[in-house]
Amino acid sequence: MKTVIFILFLAVALAAFVNATSMMKCGVKEVYHQCGGCDKTCENYKDKAIPCTLPCIPKCLCIEGLVRNSQGKCDDARRCNDKVGVEFKTDNMKY
Repeated sequence: MKTVIFILFLAVALAAFVNATSMMKCGVKEVYHQCGGCDKTCENYKDKAIPCTLPCIPKCLCIEGLVRNSQGKCDDARRCNDKVGVEFKTDNMKY
């Protein structure tokens, strides 16, 4: 009986571990972060300090050196246009 309980415990622990460490599928030029915050965008990439109040949640962010464009895709900042007041939508959030 102890063996059965131990095996059940291991199965539950393994299932919880796999669920906790499973990574979401990220898009092109994105990388998964266990504690993702805010991406740099075409609107804010020139700012030295970007205030971010998003909670620590698993999410995909642009790889280092790229910014999120107006279509929500990661791209080189040199391809951003310098229009002010454009909305950038990602994960149902406006940046």
